Amino acid sequence: MSKKLKYSIGQMITLLVVIFIFFMIDRYFTEHGIATGATSIYTIAGLLYTYLAWLYITLFLQFKKSPNWLEHAIWNKMPILLFIIALISFAGIMIGPIFEWLAETWNGFLYVLLMYFFTLFFLFLMTMIHKISTNKDQIVHITFAIAAMVLLFGMFMLH
Repeated sequence: MSKKLKYSIGQMITLLVVIFIFFMIDRYFTEHGIATGATSIYTIAGLLYTYLAWLYITLFLQFKKSPNWLEHAIWNKMPILLFIIALISFAGIMIGPIFEWLAETWNGFLYVLLMYFFTLFFLFLMTMIHKISTNKDQIVHITFAIAAMVLLFGMFMLH
């Protein structure tokens, strides 16, 4: 089995595990009548840490699969692109009826939305570290550590 295929299979397995975990949590909330807004900050933080671990593993395996991945020219333009994407996404969410309808129709929508913006944050952080780091092998690790600290700090600030 080739090295790239092995890492791709690892990425798929981690994705399936995270989807299974989130499905089981959503099922548990639905069976016990727990509304999305009624979950505690610890539950949300736990979901985000699970998602953060998945992001880290996926990007780490991608780096192992393609070591030159972070040397692409797009990484120099990525902070501006991610900022524009975040602004457009935020503006799209502000369209009241669509957002309210999705939030009422599907409990998991708010979690998906939270993970989407967390991914944008993670990638933005990664591009900033990419710009200042001299050791390109450690970018994913440093990004993970800083994102985990920011998430922990945010959890305590919200609580």
